[in-house]
Amino acid sequence: MFLNFSLGSFLGLSPKESNSEKAFRLFGGEDISPYRKYLRKGLFYLKVIIYSFSFLMISWSFFQHMFTSYVGHSKEIGIGLEAAFPSTGPSSSGDLRYDAFPWHPNPWAYWPLTNSNGGFGPYIMWFVYPISRLFLNLIWALKGSDNNSPLDIYGLNVLFSIIIVLLIMKSIVFLTIFRAQYYSDLQQRHKKNLERIKSKYNTDKLDRQEWRNSSILRQKEIGAYCRKHGLKPYSALENFFINTPIFMVVYKLMTITKPIKHAKLFGFIPLSQSPGSLIIGFDWRHVLFFFFFFALAIPINLFSQRIPSILMKRRFPALQSDIPLKIKDVNVGSSKKLQNIISIALIAFSLFWSTSLAIYYFFNSLFNIFFSYIIHAILKRRKEQDSTLNKKLKNLGI
Repeated sequence: MFLNFSLGSFLGLSPKESNSEKAFRLFGGEDISPYRKYLRKGLFYLKVIIYSFSFLMISWSFFQHMFTSYVGHSKEIGIGLEAAFPSTGPSSSGDLRYDAFPWHPNPWAYWPLTNSNGGFGPYIMWFVYPISRLFLNLIWALKGSDNNSPLDIYGLNVLFSIIIVLLIMKSIVFLTIFRAQYYSDLQQRHKKNLERIKSKYNTDKLDRQEWRNSSILRQKEIGAYCRKHGLKPYSALENFFINTPIFMVVYKLMTITKPIKHAKLFGFIPLSQSPGSLIIGFDWRHVLFFFFFFALAIPINLFSQRIPSILMKRRFPALQSDIPLKIKDVNVGSSKKLQNIISIALIAFSLFWSTSLAIYYFFNSLFNIFFSYIIHAILKRRKEQDSTLNKKLKNLGI
């Protein structure tokens, strides 16, 4: 559904199509049978349904958080929406740090998320609840049978569970990230031709009507060229419909899970409290920890934002000498200014989010760098296969 190029072409097994730089298609070449045409149309409508549903869940989560009280979270234990094990029955853990138990006399101040019959709406019950069950069981399993185990005392069971959940989330979105980077690379191969098309329609000295007609003709020609060669300039925007719901689920997970509210990383860093509040508390241990944490996290975050562009430049070194065709990676924004704004915003928000979220996004930056290198290796290998194949065909006079 997400990858629109054939497996044979991806593995370098389709020399004719690679040599002529035709579009990489999932269902064959230019001669499309009626069955394949209907199948393509069906996949298109399926994507529309999935992205529409994703947008609906994003909107539902936003308005539910704005206008209802029962999904609000609190840093205090036993208040607000809280994901935990049931306090009674066979599913109970017998540990107050893991079981749902209100710590407020007002019964409307506590909303335990303990089973699938909670009635919190589709977003919470379909997305947050299943992941919270996985997260709770991971934390419980890594705690060990002894409550005084080092993993439990120093909050390492929570830390390792966060890393495991992060790895699962990154694996889910890997195909969409790879697809966006693939089409970004494909865009660079045709960038010179696209620039030539744009240069044909110089609108500097035209009146309004001529400028409008020229712009329409330019967009039509660019659109026809992109369709012919299988280019998708806005493929990276599809990541929004995949990554945004995941971001919202993770945010909810880190703020409502009861064991996180109890956990203290290394025995003295409360994971439910924000870094800003802990720094203002002037505990020298907190100040020292976050000084080294942000000294490490900020450069890694900035590097993770720019690594896709850096690696793309390595895959296309020939384009760097041509100033008008400087590479702009669609995956990390339209400019370095946008990258810096995003990075600064994330760093600023991390001061007010919970420490668990700040740690999550620190490891998220590390995984972004790791997966960027994996995608770079795959695309570079494919580019080298195409170059070798083209040279062989050229030597044969084909």
